[in-house]
Amino acid sequence: MDNNSSWKFNGKRIWNSYNNSFEDRRMTFEDLFNFFRDNAM
Repeated sequence: MDNNSSWKFNGKRIWNSYNNSFEDRRMTFEDLFNFFRDNAM
């Protein structure tokens, strides 16, 4: 799998996990910021 499709898959999975887990807050805005920073072009 190339980097582009890998990024899309991981980004979608992580974003959906974030949107669906406000109650347990496994992901924070800092985590989201770090994800996009680490995966930036």
